Amino acid sequence: MEAGVPFYVLILLISSLFNGLYYLPIIIAAFFGEEQGEGHKREFVKINDAPYKMLIPIAILAVSCLLFGLLPFNLPFDLSRVAAEEGEGAEEWASGNQT
Repeated sequence: MEAGVPFYVLILLISSLFNGLYYLPIIIAAFFGEEQGEGHKREFVKINDAPYKMLIPIAILAVSCLLFGLLPFNLPFDLSRVAAEEGEGAEEWASGNQT
C-alpha cells in the first residue's frame, strides 16, 4: 500500500484466500473427521523398518545437513573457489600462452 500499488495487495489477498480454501478440506479431515461408531474396532497395521539401502543415504544426508549448518566453514564455496582458480590457469593453457 505504501508503494501506491493497491492492486498487488488485492492479488495477494485473493491468493491467500485461495490457499486457505485449498487447505481447508485437509484441516477438516485431520481435526474434525468423522468419528467411528462405538462398535467399530480399530485395526492396527504393523509397519516394518525401512531397509538399510534406504536408511544409509538418509543418515548421510542428515549428518551432512548438520555439518554444513553448524560448522563455521563453507566447504562448497571453498571448493568452487579452488575450481575457479584452476579454471583461470586452464584458459591460459587452452589459448597457448603457457609459461
